[in-house]
This record gives sequence, C-alpha cells and structure tokens, in this order.
Amino acid sequence: MRSLGMSPTIAELKKYFKEKGGQLAFSDFLDVMHAHSKVEKLPTEVLAAFRANDPKKTGLISAKDLRHILLNWGEKLSVKEGIKLP
Repeated sequence: MRSLGMSPTIAELKKYFKEKGGQLAFSDFLDVMHAHSKVEKLPTEVLAAFRANDPKKTGLISAKDLRHILLNWGEKLSVKEGIKLP
C-alpha cells in the first residue's frame, strides 16, 4: 500500500487483515485500497504539499524544484528514478 502512495498505520493494516481472515487475495487488496483511499484523502494531501512549495501562488512548480522534492523529501528516490532535466 505504501508503494502506491498510501500511509496506513500498523493498526489499520492489522484491522484489514483481521477483516479478511488473515489473508488477502488480490481482489481483497483492491477492496482494502479503495476503502483506505476514502480514509486518507490522498489527493487533498498531495495538493496541499504542492501548494506549500508554491510561494508565489502561481499554481506551478518548476521541474528543478519538483526534482529536488522527489529526490530529497519523504521516501527518497534515486537519481535514476528522479526527473531528468533537459
């Protein structure tokens, strides 16, 4: 779930597994992802993060700034995974 951008707590993960009898088939995983996406409000959080990096309030972020954020914040990306600038 984390590799898909979600941040469930350990307690939430335990609850999901308990609800599914201790095992998750792929269809169960999709159900859990759908349910958790409603809890987490991911698009709102992502927009807030980008707005925090838009001091001029233009609604834009430069490729240079985006690359810096992707390489240095949160779960770090390698240079290979990051954005290649022209």
